[in-house]
Amino acid sequence: LHHLTTNDVPFNVFARLAAGRDIQVQMTKEQEKLGKFQSKFLVVANLPENDRRWDSEDPEAVRTASMAKTHRFLTTKKLHWQWFNMLVYGLVPLELGGATLAEAIEEVKDMKQACLLYAKNAGYSQRV
Repeated sequence: LHHLTTNDVPFNVFARLAAGRDIQVQMTKEQEKLGKFQSKFLVVANLPENDRRWDSEDPEAVRTASMAKTHRFLTTKKLHWQWFNMLVYGLVPLELGGATLAEAIEEVKDMKQACLLYAKNAGYSQRV
C-alpha cells in the first residue's frame, strides 16, 4: 500500500531500478562506490545518448541532455511514495505508512553521507 508501481504502466524508471526490475548494466560497478549505503540507495545515470549530449548547444538535444558530463542521481530503494518526494519527508501521516520527522531527518543525513562517499570513491572533487 502506498508504494510506487514498478509495472510497465504507469512507467517509473526510478522505481523500477530501485526494485531491481530494470538494471543499468553500465552502473552495476558504480554501486560499490556507495559502500555501506548500497543496500539503501542506488546511483543511476541518464540514458547513454543523453550523457553524450551533455554539452550540446542544439536546442532539441538540450531538452533531454544530461546536466553535466558525469551527471548521476541518487535514489532510494524504499518504494513508499514519500521517499520519492523530498517535500513530504516526515509529513505523511504514520497511519499511511509515513515516517516520523526524526526518521526523515536521519534519511536525509544518510543520503548526504552516501553522496559524499560516492563522490570520494568516484574520484570527484571533495569541495562539495
